[in-house]
Amino acid sequence: MFSLNFHKYPFVFLTIFFCLGLWFGTYYFEWGLALTFSLSTLLLLLFDLNFRETLGDYISKLLIPGLFFSMGYWSMYLAEYNPNPIERVCNEPVTIEFSIEELSNSSSDSYTKGIGKVHQVKTHSEIFKTDEKFLFFIDTATNYREGDRLVATTQFTQIENKGNPGEFDQKQFWKNQKISITTYISHQDVKWIDYKEPPILALLLVDFRQYLSTVLSESLNGQELALAQALILGDKSLLNKETKSSFASTGALHVLAVSGMHIALILELFLFISSFFYRIISKHKATLFIVSLLWIYALLTGFSPSVLRAVFTFSMLAIAQLSGNQYKPINILFFTALVLLVIEPHFFFDIGFQLSYLAMLGIYLTYEPICAWFKPKNKIINFFWKGIAVGFSAQVMTIPLMLYYFHQFPNYFILSNLILLVLSGVILGAGLILFITWKIPIVNQFNIGILFISLWLSLVSLAWIEDLPGAVAYGFEFPFLMVPITTVSLYFMISHIAFPKIWPLATLLFTLSLSWIVLLRWNNLSSDHLVVFNHSKLTFAIKQDDNIHCFIDGGPNEIKKVTFLLDAYKTCYPGELVFHSIKNQNGSLIQGRDTLIWETRKGEKTLQWKNHNIRIQYSATGKTHGFDLFMPWIEDTKSLKNGAVFYY
Repeated sequence: MFSLNFHKYPFVFLTIFFCLGLWFGTYYFEWGLALTFSLSTLLLLLFDLNFRETLGDYISKLLIPGLFFSMGYWSMYLAEYNPNPIERVCNEPVTIEFSIEELSNSSSDSYTKGIGKVHQVKTHSEIFKTDEKFLFFIDTATNYREGDRLVATTQFTQIENKGNPGEFDQKQFWKNQKISITTYISHQDVKWIDYKEPPILALLLVDFRQYLSTVLSESLNGQELALAQALILGDKSLLNKETKSSFASTGALHVLAVSGMHIALILELFLFISSFFYRIISKHKATLFIVSLLWIYALLTGFSPSVLRAVFTFSMLAIAQLSGNQYKPINILFFTALVLLVIEPHFFFDIGFQLSYLAMLGIYLTYEPICAWFKPKNKIINFFWKGIAVGFSAQVMTIPLMLYYFHQFPNYFILSNLILLVLSGVILGAGLILFITWKIPIVNQFNIGILFISLWLSLVSLAWIEDLPGAVAYGFEFPFLMVPITTVSLYFMISHIAFPKIWPLATLLFTLSLSWIVLLRWNNLSSDHLVVFNHSKLTFAIKQDDNIHCFIDGGPNEIKKVTFLLDAYKTCYPGELVFHSIKNQNGSLIQGRDTLIWETRKGEKTLQWKNHNIRIQYSATGKTHGFDLFMPWIEDTKSLKNGAVFYY
C-alpha cells in the first residue's frame, strides 16, 4: 500500500512544493517577501554545504521544500507578469500586420474564429514590433487560410469573463495559451499581403492527417464518423451539440479528448501485438519502437496539451519499466508533472491538466483498495468488476474538482465509463488497423463493420443513459477549499485498511464536507432571486423554486443568443426555463406570492420585485446618479460589466 517516504517518492514532495510556489506566485506575489524567502533559501543552501555533518539533515528538511517553493514562486512570476505591449493600446483604433496561425474548422454563420500572431502595430502616435498572439473573429465572407499574412484596421480588447453564474472561465483558458487580447475583423478592413508556406514537415503532417481523415470519411458517415474522428484523430469539429451533451451528461466527456486513457489503450494494444514477435525483435527494442510510435501519434493529433502530457507520462513509465530497476509509478507521474510545469507554469491552472493527473493519481492510489471490496471467482464477472474499479478509481479523485468547475454530477458515470472503457478500446484498435489494412478489401470490410458497430453502440448507449431518470444532478456550488478537503478525506476513507488510525477522522471530514455540499446545493435549488446578467441586451431572470422566467430586451433572434448564458446559469440554479421578450414593452408577471413589474422609459428600464426598485441606465451619454445598475458599455462601479447582480 502507498505510504509517503521522501527517499522512495522524492518527486511527490518536490512537485507539491513547486505547485504551492506557483499558487502563491499567482495570488500573493510581493517583491519583498519573494526576495527575502529566496535569499534565505540560498543562504541555507550554502550553510548546508559547509556544515552537512552537523546540521545538514535537519536543514535539508526545510531547504529542499523551500528551494522548490521558490522555484515555483519565481517561475509563475516570470510567466504571469510578462507585459504584453499590445494591452496598452487596447480600446483604440490600430493598424496591425499579422499572420494567421490557426483557423477553426467549425464556424458560425457570420464569423470564423482563429489565432494570429501580430508582427507590427501602428497607432496614431507610434509604430512598434511584437510577436504576441491574439484571438480573432473574422467575417466568413473572407476566404483566408493558415499562413496568410494580412494588414487590418481593428481595435483590440482584453479577454475578460462576464461574471455570469456558471460561465466558463475563458480568461484563464486563453491565458494558459499565452493569449490575453481579442478582436473582431471585418472583411472591409483587412487586406492580404503575403503567404508563407509552412515547413515541409508541417505540410506532410497536414497531408497525412487529411489522408487518415479521408479513410475514415469513406468508411463511415454521420455521428459515427464524427465520433471516430474525435476518438482516433482528436478532431471534434464534426460532433453535433446533442452528442457532446450525451457525453457531458453521462460523465464521459473526457473520452472525447485524446488523453491518458487513449494513450494507455494504444500502448497496451501495441505491446500485446509486439509480444507475438519477441523471437524476431527483443522486448527492449519493441518497447522503444512503440514509444516512438506514440510520439508520432501525438504529432498527428497536433500536440495538444492533453496528448503531450499523456504521451510524455506513459513514455517515462514504459522506459522506467524497461530499465528493470524497481520504480514507483507515482514518482514517475509526479516527475512528468514537474517537468511540464517547469516548461509551462500555466499548465497548473489548466482544467485538463488537473483532471488528467488527478484521474491517473486516483487509479494508482485507489484501484487496488477498490478491487479488494469484491473478489468474484467467476472470470467474466471479475473482468467487468476490474473495469468498474478502474473507472471508479479514476473518478474518485476528480469528482470534487468536476463539481467545482461544472456544478453537475453524472449519477451513472460508472455505467457509462464501463461501457466506453470496452468500446473505446475496440474503436481505437479497429481505427488504427483500418489505416493499415485500407487496401485489403476483405479484411477492410470486416474491420469497418467492427468499427461501425462499436461507434453505434457507444452513441446509443450514452443516449440511453442520458435519458435515464435523474441522469444528472445540477446545482453544486461550493468554495475551492472544499475540493482538497473532500478529495483527501475520500482517499483515506477508501484506503481505510492501510490507514486505520486516520480513517475515523477522514470519515468525519468527508461527512461534514458532504453535508455542507448538500446544504449549499439545497440552497441553490430552493433559491428565490432576481438576477440581472452581464449581456449586450438587458437580460434578467426570476427564479422561484423550480421555475425560471427569463426576460430579454430583444426579439426571437436575441433569445437564441442567450441560451448559452442560461444553460450555464441552470447548472448552478436548476429549473424549468420560460423566455419572455420585453422589447419596447411595459408589463408584469405574477409568480407565486410576488409580482414583477417592468417599465420602459427613454434611456432606462425599471424593475420592481419584492421590496426592490431597480433603475437600469441604457444611455452612455448624460450619465446621471440615482441609478442602481448601468448597462455593460457604461463605465461605473455599478456597471453590469463587472458581473451579474443578484437580488433576494
